[in-house]
Amino acid sequence: MKIISYLKKIGLFIVSFLLYELLMSSYVIPKSLNSNKEVLGKYHFVLYVATIALVMLVYHIYKKQLEQENEWHFNEKPHFKWSKLGYSGLAFVVMIAAQVLINIFLSSSSNSANQKAIDQLAKGTDWHFIVFIIFLAPMFEEIILRGQFFNIAFTKENKLNYWLGIVINGLFFAWLHNPTFSIHIITYWVMGAILATTYLNTKDLRYSFVTHMLNNTIAALPLILGMH
Repeated sequence: MKIISYLKKIGLFIVSFLLYELLMSSYVIPKSLNSNKEVLGKYHFVLYVATIALVMLVYHIYKKQLEQENEWHFNEKPHFKWSKLGYSGLAFVVMIAAQVLINIFLSSSSNSANQKAIDQLAKGTDWHFIVFIIFLAPMFEEIILRGQFFNIAFTKENKLNYWLGIVINGLFFAWLHNPTFSIHIITYWVMGAILATTYLNTKDLRYSFVTHMLNNTIAALPLILGMH
């Protein structure tokens, strides 16, 4: 039974991530719709409904898994603490500083393939895609890549799982964002490790989400400025 339950979690993880990727691509509005406001309005409505439904689905999966096993005491009340919010802000500062230092060390001023792909997708689209990058992408990725991930792997709370979880989750996050294994994978590994550390230390996805959202806001600034 444990093997079946484990395989089910992996299957739900894969389905959750694939649906998230499909939803993200749907936020790139086809140019053919821009000239038809009525059709565009209906497209946006369906998109909003699909987004809400998928958020509810992946979070439901996450919470159900916690009900089955939760040695880390994730997502327990009280959810809000100033100390945790401060930790989230500090993690953001460390993340930005790490990215700057890594780029200096690697003597790289170019963007990663993932960032270039996002920039390319954003061309010709509207503000909905920017909202997705800043707000929705961090939400989905934290629920799936942090929440569901740690419900599958490293489920026992101990120091070995803590450090291995941070390293492996960071590498997994990096691989998903940089499957070509370019030099930029180091940056994504550090980002993933910091987000994993934030989740494990605060034991609440809300705080790793805040860190992730702030980072994506900085990354999206060129896109925002480019729309004016």
